[in-house]
Amino acid sequence: MSGLRFSIAVAALLVASPLLATSANAQDTSLANVRPCVSDWGCGGVRPPLGFYIDSVSDGGRYITLEDGTMWEVQIDFRAVTGAWHRDDFVEVRQILAPTGDYEWLFTNTEGQEWRAAVRFVGRARR
Repeated sequence: MSGLRFSIAVAALLVASPLLATSANAQDTSLANVRPCVSDWGCGGVRPPLGFYIDSVSDGGRYITLEDGTMWEVQIDFRAVTGAWHRDDFVEVRQILAPTGDYEWLFTNTEGQEWRAAVRFVGRARR
């Protein structure tokens, strides 16, 4: 009886071994296509939030501080627009795929008309 069990076990391993090799090869190729992590929001499939409320707009629209305490500098071309933004306006946050310099993020103010501004991260506000 034990000889029969041994034969069945060996046969099962022989049948399964090509399947194991195939799945291992598939795993190897999937790892080769993994992109490196280049930012906090881009790591591990984490997406940026849809947006935040504005905490403050300062220096005639040059700087925007969001409710999470992050501070952003507005690209000069958009400062006339952001100068009219107010506390508690909601802005959508999206990454610009072809940025100008280091202004890699796009804020879209969804209050009333959709005004947009290219921004760059400059730090955290002191609280």
